[in-house]
Amino acid sequence: MQTALDNYTDGVAKAADGGKSATAKKNNLRLILAGLMRQLASYVATACGGDMTNLLLSGFPTQKPVRQPIGVLAAPGNLTLTQGDRSGELAARVNPVFGAALYTWTLTPATPGAVVQTVQTTATRNTFTGLTPGVSYTAVVNAIGTAGPSDWSNPASLIVI
Repeated sequence: MQTALDNYTDGVAKAADGGKSATAKKNNLRLILAGLMRQLASYVATACGGDMTNLLLSGFPTQKPVRQPIGVLAAPGNLTLTQGDRSGELAARVNPVFGAALYTWTLTPATPGAVVQTVQTTATRNTFTGLTPGVSYTAVVNAIGTAGPSDWSNPASLIVI
């Protein structure tokens, strides 16, 4: 067990600076360690012979933890708008919200009667294209989780170049 744990720890350290092969090796070492842990847990359960006191003293949990629903998510924070790579583009970015499955992005131009762009993505970044240079745009974003949508973020505005 200790050798497998040491090998996995070493693999994690090497994967931080390494490439795809280092990450693949780390993943294989994790699978080996997990398999050995399952075998050890099975042995402990058998050796305890149904005695709950011995099982509790072994250090292994007696049941899986129960996951609790997250509830309504917090509004996304730190929304920033920057110029895109090309003229007529704006890049939006927001801090990730734990538990979010989707993000709804809304971009509103300052021109009366102009079309509002709304996009849903799984990413914390979005690029709006086809914008009119010289027009100010305001963006907001919300996060959507199992309990529904969060409040909207604070708005961010920028004039498109």
